[in-house]
Amino acid sequence: MTQTNTQIRMRRHPQGMVTPQDFETTQTPLPELKDGEVLVRNMVLSLDPYMRPRMDPLRSYVPPLEIGELMPGAAVGEVVQSREPALPEGAIVTGPLGWQTHAVLTRNIPRVRVLDPKLGPPSAALSVLGMPGVTAHYGLLKLADPQPGETVVVTAASGAVGSVVGQIAKIKGCRVVGIAGGPDKCRYVTEELGFDACVDYRAADFEQQLAAATPDYVNILFENVGGPVFDAVLNRVDVWLLLPGRPPQHWATGNEVPRAERPLDSRTPAVVLDLPPGTTAELLLRVRSAGAPWRSSVSSRAMPWRWRAASAASRTTCSRCSGIQGLSTYWWMPASLMPRTRSALSL
Repeated sequence: MTQTNTQIRMRRHPQGMVTPQDFETTQTPLPELKDGEVLVRNMVLSLDPYMRPRMDPLRSYVPPLEIGELMPGAAVGEVVQSREPALPEGAIVTGPLGWQTHAVLTRNIPRVRVLDPKLGPPSAALSVLGMPGVTAHYGLLKLADPQPGETVVVTAASGAVGSVVGQIAKIKGCRVVGIAGGPDKCRYVTEELGFDACVDYRAADFEQQLAAATPDYVNILFENVGGPVFDAVLNRVDVWLLLPGRPPQHWATGNEVPRAERPLDSRTPAVVLDLPPGTTAELLLRVRSAGAPWRSSVSSRAMPWRWRAASAASRTTCSRCSGIQGLSTYWWMPASLMPRTRSALSL
């Protein structure tokens, strides 16, 4: 067995697209194990979108990487040396092993688990039987609660999460429309994953194709992308509620407030705007339909699933909302409204 560990570390913070010069390769001797430790030889590494923003020196939901730090990542590996009875040699494990050929683990490290080879190939622990699959399963079934006959739109439909979302939605009897980039991905989404339709967001007539694919509008949007694609689907939703997320192309800088850039389709009852960090991260809901009884400014502290209930007579104001056209009055949304809405997810 090799006596060295090869690691990939962040050499510098990237400027724009990542380049090979942003990384460095190091080699260190394998350590002597202590009681309770095991040595794992990594076999499969998952490359995920979250890794890129972690390379920026910005505050986020997890600390940013420091220069010289090992690149993080979930991986599957084999225990090749063990001083921990619960993790014997030959066991296949998954966990936050990082960009390296070997990792030293203990049984108490969070998210480390031994895989059952009967459930599927080891690499499935990083996809359908791992975080992407759990995200798709819980997000769609527990939060959106799809019903037979409803139309579900999935952005990034060919990706790890979106591909599972669409297949589950089909099992639940929904009409499923995917959005992906390019004809090859769209063929994969419809011919292999079984979606009812797929729209290429790169097409010049993307919005027209989306309208044709959703003649009965959209009941559930499983949102993975943000930006212009999100805007386009927003014009097709029927009745829905946005759960907090971060569409990257739509974060304003500083204390700027995003604006509603264009009128929505007449069937769309609400515009949802997600404010950038530093503006208290409120969700603003503008009700367009004359018959809708509630308007709201909902604090992110009440999110994601418990909406703060208050009397409809309790008007609240938002000092940061003056720059948004058409927004002037806000009401807390009562919890009783939630069952009458559909969920749009930004995960």
